[in-house]
Amino acid sequence: MNTDCQGPCRFDVFSGPSTVEAAAQSAIARYRDDAARLEAAGGEPRIWLPTLRLAIRTAEHILTTGLDNNIVVKDEEADLRCDKMAELSRALNRADAAARLLEHGAGPEAVADMRGDVRVAYRSSVDDSDQPFCLFVPLDYDASKRYPLMLRLHGMWGPEIGEDEWCIQSFEWDREFVRYAPRGSFIEVYPYGRCNEGYRDAGLHDVLDSMALAEEFFSIDPDRVYIMGSSMGAAGAWRIAAAYPHLFAAACLVVGVYDRSLADKVRRLPVMFHYGGKDSAERVTSPQETAALLRKLGGAAEVIGHPDSGHRLETTDYQLSYYQFFAKHSK
Repeated sequence: MNTDCQGPCRFDVFSGPSTVEAAAQSAIARYRDDAARLEAAGGEPRIWLPTLRLAIRTAEHILTTGLDNNIVVKDEEADLRCDKMAELSRALNRADAAARLLEHGAGPEAVADMRGDVRVAYRSSVDDSDQPFCLFVPLDYDASKRYPLMLRLHGMWGPEIGEDEWCIQSFEWDREFVRYAPRGSFIEVYPYGRCNEGYRDAGLHDVLDSMALAEEFFSIDPDRVYIMGSSMGAAGAWRIAAAYPHLFAAACLVVGVYDRSLADKVRRLPVMFHYGGKDSAERVTSPQETAALLRKLGGAAEVIGHPDSGHRLETTDYQLSYYQFFAKHSK
C-alpha cells in the first residue's frame, strides 16, 4: 500500500480551486475530529497518530498558501513550488489511510505493509513532537529475506522550510536524490532531521530514531547498513559515521564540508566522495585531500568528480555509482 496514491482524493489540474478548497476543508475537519477522537481512545501513538496529525497540517498549509498558485514557500532564499492539487490529494490520502489504520487498531508494524515511496511520521524520543520521515520500500519486498538499508541525509533548505513543507513530495524526493536513482534493492530512509540543524542535537536523534524504526519494522541485514548525504547531509553523514562507525558498512559523501580531525574515527569505513567541478571552494572540503588522509590512516576511499556540475549533481552515472559502491561492501 502506498498512501500517496490510494485514497478518496483525486484532485488534478482540471479541478476548480474553489471546489477543491471546499472539499478539502470538509475532509480536514473530518480528519481533525478523527484525530481527537482516536487520540482520546488511546490510538497507536508512535506512528499513526503522528502521521495523521502531520498529514492534516500539510493539507492545511497547502490551502493556506492558496490553490491559485504553485508556490508553497517564498522568501529571499527559496521559491519552492509544487503541483498543489496533487500534493493536497497526497496529504489527505495519507490522513485517510492513517485514520483507517487507527480505526482498525493497527500497530506501528503496519508500516511494513507499505511499498514504494512512503511518507509517515513518528513521535520523537527527544520532545514528543511529530516528526516526518520518508521511506522507499522495494515493490517486491519479502520479509523472509534480509535487505540492505540506506540512510540518506538531505542538504540545507531555505529558512522557512518546516515539517509541513518537507512532507510535500516535490521537495524532498525530487530535489535531492531520487530523480534518476536505480532503486529497488535497498530499504531507504530519509529523515527530516529538524531541517537545517545540521543533524546535531534533536536532528541527530531524529536520524537515529528513524533508522531504528526501519530496522524494527523491516527485515534489515545489520551487516549492510549505509549512510550517505549531500551538502549539509554529507557533513552530517561524516559526523554520524565518526560517532557511530559500528552501525555502518560504508558511507557516501556528496559535495560536503568535512571536519578532517574526525578522519581517524571514519577510517574503518570505505568512503565514496562525489564533487562538482564547478562547485565553489567554500561549499566543499577537498574530497581528494580527505580521501588521501583516510588512505594514509589505513582506510579505503574513492573519489569521483563531475566536471560539468556545480553544487548539485544530477546524472544517471552519479546515482548508479553509490548503489554499486554500497553493494560491494558489508561489515
